[in-house]
Amino acid sequence: MFRYPNGRLQPYIGFGPGIFFARVNITEQGFEASQSNTRVGVNAKIGAEFFITRHVAVFGEWKYNWVRFNFDETLGIAATYNMHLVAGGLSYHF
Repeated sequence: MFRYPNGRLQPYIGFGPGIFFARVNITEQGFEASQSNTRVGVNAKIGAEFFITRHVAVFGEWKYNWVRFNFDETLGIAATYNMHLVAGGLSYHF
């Protein structure tokens, strides 16, 4: 995480690996299968925090996650998880 910590407005950017867990359950007539998968993927985010007081700030950020899952053992499924998220909130710093 890289942050510009000067003043009331503090922009930041971050990236790195993430651990992702997924589970597939298939239930069809005459066939049931379940398989779990754990993979390392990518996390990234960019945002800014604005300090209202010395300890209270509001923030807004965009986050991105990407990972490729393979459920080859019994299902023969390959899937890509690709997520964009916009988040905002209130934070307290102590």
